[in-house]
Amino acid sequence: MSLEEFLLIVHIFGAFLMVAAAGITTAAGVMSGRSNDLKQIIAWLDLQRVSELFVTTPGAVIAIVFGSWLVSEAGFEFSEAWLSAAYLLWLVAMGLDHGWFLPFNRRVRRRAAELVAAGSTDASEVKTMLAAPLAAVIGIGLDLSFIVFLFLMVVRPGS
Repeated sequence: MSLEEFLLIVHIFGAFLMVAAAGITTAAGVMSGRSNDLKQIIAWLDLQRVSELFVTTPGAVIAIVFGSWLVSEAGFEFSEAWLSAAYLLWLVAMGLDHGWFLPFNRRVRRRAAELVAAGSTDASEVKTMLAAPLAAVIGIGLDLSFIVFLFLMVVRPGS
């Protein structure tokens, strides 16, 4: 096995982790929005957070590190448009994930936990938070980013 093949395999593994976590996070998000039980909502939000922190983030780091090494090893130029687009998309996706999505998750979970601690069983406030249009747009945007990543890496437009 050549170094280039090894780098490609590890890069694809990182991408697989990102996509797998996106599936888990999306499913947990849908389930948290459908649940009327505050404790279940908390559990789904916890699953989202764990998936993002321990699968998406390591997968993203593996993909970018080994992908960057692969760019050098395979003879591509970092200035190529498809690579620049992939790096920009990676930065935007990670910024949205860690700068907006995870703090949003933490706020909603904290509010749900406060309601549970107060003895409430009414999940309407938390469900309203989860149904925020911006949350849906960012979640869908993050999921779509993986399709764009896949397109950029497979088709390599302009290379």
